[in-house]
Amino acid sequence: MYISIRKYKTDSAAEVTRRVKEQFLEQVGKVPGFLGYYLIDTREGSLASINLFATKEGAQESNKIGTAWAAEAAAGLLGPAEITAGEVVAGKSWHEQVVKRSRAGHYRQSLSCVA
Repeated sequence: MYISIRKYKTDSAAEVTRRVKEQFLEQVGKVPGFLGYYLIDTREGSLASINLFATKEGAQESNKIGTAWAAEAAAGLLGPAEITAGEVVAGKSWHEQVVKRSRAGHYRQSLSCVA
């Protein structure tokens, strides 16, 4: 799994968030290998996006389209992106544990839709 984190300075977090929801989410979701996208409002004058992909190429593509989208759709609202990207070398997720336990017969009643 590969992750790309883009951080932007902004004084217009609410407007950028609205535009991301209306325009960018569908676009990034079409990138091959897409696993997830999260936009974080730091409440300290910046937004950060976390992009999860199965492949390095997908993460790289998300940086290309994210940077292009920010320059076009959010021109004047965002500063230049600070990008951190790479392969996940260690991690743990809640989802992994739920699926594992569900397959083992736990949560059969309450979380049957997860497995």
